[in-house]
Amino acid sequence: MDTEQEQAFVRAFVHPDRRERYLQLLTNPKRRDKVLGLMYHALDIISAQPVASRDNHPEPLERLLRQKGAGGTCYLISPEAELDQREMPLREALDMLITEDGVAVACCVPGRLAYYKAEDEAYILERPVSRAEQCTSRNHR
Repeated sequence: MDTEQEQAFVRAFVHPDRRERYLQLLTNPKRRDKVLGLMYHALDIISAQPVASRDNHPEPLERLLRQKGAGGTCYLISPEAELDQREMPLREALDMLITEDGVAVACCVPGRLAYYKAEDEAYILERPVSRAEQCTSRNHR
């Protein structure tokens, strides 16, 4: 389990009133299924941009996510055991989620960019980089 990825996702995209609860459930192996079960229908997320069903295809989504900063791999949080807590190539993850109708959050850039595929809907979750983060990033180059 990549707790840093999961914590970054929760802190960036889960509604502030629900964050601590999500973090507690995700880190507790006996309770993890409770929060993962919510993923089928709707997480308490913010900064979500719905993806129209006509646009929800692996190739254009991969291109869009890469334009937004995604790399070649992503980390999955999923109620489906074969997907949960796996790092895999972004395209392979999108193929599984879209063409095989999987449910998961694909964390592309920790705390900044993710793709969330529920049963009936899909979202791009994006948190813009703050000015302070941009300055810090430039200073570390």
